[in-house]
Amino acid sequence: MRGIFAAGVLDAFLEQEHNPFDFVMGVSAGASNMLGYLTGAHGRSYKVITELATSGEFFNPARFARGGNLMDVKWLSETSMQRYPLDFDRLFTSVPFFAAATNINTGEADYFRVSQDNLADVIEQPQPCLLHTNEPHAFQAVATPMVVLLILSQ
Repeated sequence: MRGIFAAGVLDAFLEQEHNPFDFVMGVSAGASNMLGYLTGAHGRSYKVITELATSGEFFNPARFARGGNLMDVKWLSETSMQRYPLDFDRLFTSVPFFAAATNINTGEADYFRVSQDNLADVIEQPQPCLLHTNEPHAFQAVATPMVVLLILSQ
């Protein structure tokens, strides 16, 4: 599962109260992992990946064969928020959180500051396997996520 290594690293950072970052960036599984890290939700990303992302509700080849989505990212996002709630006040008062996405017009990376207004759009974007969904690969008409996790410090 993508993101499991980073989930462990970020949990270790939480255990050590290690947060030297001026800002963070995450995409796809990395964006989900960043939510747990920035809100201090130790173990959340591990549980989301091992309990929810392995579920047939999320990854379902039969649903895809019938014309549905192979991966139901919306279900994963909503269910993870219900089972493992986040402290959004802490999220939006921590260091700036950016998501990267591929601009479908230029093929270049675009960066979006994650806010209360765009959080659902950023987190619910499908991973870049173009075969896994029958939905358009864009939010705000410009982006398809790349699977990367970048934690940057100035």
